[in-house]
Amino acid sequence: MLLGLNKQKGEGASTIVLYIFVIMMAVTIMLKLGPAYMDNRSVKQTLNTVEEELQGKDIYDIPNKTIIGMVKKNFSVNMLDRDKTLVDALEVVRDKKSVILTCNYEKRIELFGNVDVILKFVNENDLTD
Repeated sequence: MLLGLNKQKGEGASTIVLYIFVIMMAVTIMLKLGPAYMDNRSVKQTLNTVEEELQGKDIYDIPNKTIIGMVKKNFSVNMLDRDKTLVDALEVVRDKKSVILTCNYEKRIELFGNVDVILKFVNENDLTD
């Protein structure tokens, strides 16, 4: 007799194992990629801080080295100078109407085994506003 088959409720063991696997993968990805996004958030805050420091000053008279030096100083305060790709990615782009401070970089993170993730971050602040 098959009386109990229609009355079973709940998930099977294989479904529970699959749920645990998916949750573990999500946690692993968050733990691996999270610090890169937190660093980029700090980069954005640093560029905004430098932009605020330069407000009210004649930006066209300030040399690029001085602006980049201000950013590097803030990077060292926020411990971002440990990543040389960030420091190397700093650039000041000037034209007749604007001065733009950029920090565009890519970060490669080993996820697991031979699977890598490449994150591309684009940060630009217009200093002439």
